[in-house]
Amino acid sequence: MSKSIDDLLNALQNPNKSSDHAQLNNDFRTWARIGNKDKFEELGLEPSELESFLEQWIKDNPYNNI
Repeated sequence: MSKSIDDLLNALQNPNKSSDHAQLNNDFRTWARIGNKDKFEELGLEPSELESFLEQWIKDNPYNNI
């Protein structure tokens, strides 16, 4: 997922704040959760935002026989 300049500036100003991507590892557990239609409540996203986020996450994190 590409970052905007605002995202990058915010990351510089708040280096200890983790991003959504840092919370989802490209591992079997994440892929199982996606397959089970988990709500990923820890991300704090609305359902429509989550769908968009996961679509982009899947594009950025291909499944490689994990």
